[in-house]
Amino acid sequence: MGGREIEPSEELEVRVEIRHLEGTRIGNTSDYSSVRFDIQVEMKEEERRGEELTLSFRFSISTKPPVAKFEVGGRTIILGPSRATEAVLEVDPETQVPTILYMVYQKVFTSLFLLSSFLDSPCPPPDLLYTSKGRRTTPMTEEPEQPESPRVEDQAVAQEPQEVEAVKQG
Repeated sequence: MGGREIEPSEELEVRVEIRHLEGTRIGNTSDYSSVRFDIQVEMKEEERRGEELTLSFRFSISTKPPVAKFEVGGRTIILGPSRATEAVLEVDPETQVPTILYMVYQKVFTSLFLLSSFLDSPCPPPDLLYTSKGRRTTPMTEEPEQPESPRVEDQAVAQEPQEVEAVKQG
C-alpha cells in the first residue's frame, strides 16, 4: 500500500469529525532527520444503525528523541451498505492496519501538519501508518477501551522542568 491515497468507494461515504487536537513541544533538536515517531491508536464502535456506523478514534503520536507529542481524537461516520462498511474495517494482512485507519489518518494529517508548524516541531509523516514493521513500535490494531491516560501537558511536566508550548482546539 506504501503511501497511496485511499478513497472511499462511490457507495461508501466516510466523514471524520475532529473533536480534540492537542500538541505539546517538550524538547529541542536541530536534527529532525533523527526524529522517529511512535503512534498508538484507539478505535471503537460507538453506534450502528442501518447503513450508518459511528466509530470513535484517538491517535497519540510521540517522538524519539522527545521533541513533541500530538493527540487527535474524534469520531468517524461511515455511511453505506454493510458489505462496503465491512470491507473498510478489514485488516490489511501486510500491515495489520484496518483500511479505515488509513482513511481517518489522511483526513486528520492536515491538522497535525498545521499544529506542528505552530509548535516549530517535526511533523508526523503523511505515511506514518505505512511505516515498515521494523520501525513500528506498537501494533496497529483496535485496542480495548482503557482508562484515560494523563493529559499530555502533565506527562511533559512530569518528565523534567522544561519550556512547554501547547496549542489546543476544543
